[in-house]
Amino acid sequence: MKVLWIGGWGTSPEWGLTAVERWKPDWNHEWVSPGPTCAESANGSHDWVGGYSFGAFLMLRRPKDFPAKKGHFFLAPFLDLKRDAGLGGMVDRTQLKFTQRWLKRDPFAALSDFYQRGGLNLQIKDQLPYNKEDLLWGIDELLGRPAPIPSRDPGVAVLGEDDPLIEARKVSNFFPRSIVVSGAGHLLEDLRDYLKML
Repeated sequence: MKVLWIGGWGTSPEWGLTAVERWKPDWNHEWVSPGPTCAESANGSHDWVGGYSFGAFLMLRRPKDFPAKKGHFFLAPFLDLKRDAGLGGMVDRTQLKFTQRWLKRDPFAALSDFYQRGGLNLQIKDQLPYNKEDLLWGIDELLGRPAPIPSRDPGVAVLGEDDPLIEARKVSNFFPRSIVVSGAGHLLEDLRDYLKML
């Protein structure tokens, strides 16, 4: 099974690969950072293309750019992370703008704060998870337009009921096939095991 993963904002490919290879070690996983060229990796050769968090958002915004032989799946997806959009996001627009400014002057501190707010078990050490320009691009995208409400089944969605960034029950209504995991948050490791239908 060949699977392409579009990663979450601020998560490194090394961390993502470790997490999914522990889950399905016999699959061929490829993990790409969520940047302006991430869709180039989706060349139609993968059985499945999956998105985690911001990666899921990018896939939902431009579904035709991420072809897959068998289908798509989404972990901790959202159509818009901004609270004022009314689509299930729980992050204030002012917080995103503050993070954007903070990234420019102290990216390590900004990322550490994001990991804490998101309940992620990540720590920043001596290098960024991927380049600063793509991190800033990501915030621009989050501040921009939402992904369209799917007009047909986009794929399986798995959400954590206790996710601090998104209202899982509300977001699950946009996906005909969705699973809301009791006691789980935004962590990839808490959600991946529920993709039993792949």
